[in-house]
Amino acid sequence: MRMRNPPAGAADLVVAPDGEAALVVRTLAPAPEGKDYEIWVFESGVPQRAGLFERPGVALLERRVEPGQMVAVTLEADGGVEAPTGAPILTASVA
Repeated sequence: MRMRNPPAGAADLVVAPDGEAALVVRTLAPAPEGKDYEIWVFESGVPQRAGLFERPGVALLERRVEPGQMVAVTLEADGGVEAPTGAPILTASVA
């Protein structure tokens, strides 16, 4: 499924039947110095940390993704944070 938020960037979220997932980031500026992009899986509306990346490429999610959940990407401090601090850059809902 396609994640989009022009002009921020574009990515594809690939979810296997068992819930394992990868984010294929096609266009997105590299994270600024001292920052990482953080992936979140929303479980019952609560964001759960699911991985970090710095530039376009493939990022494997560290958390399974179930139907009905939302996946989002935010720009955070290097190493990630416990909860999102800003608006999502990319989002997708899993059917």
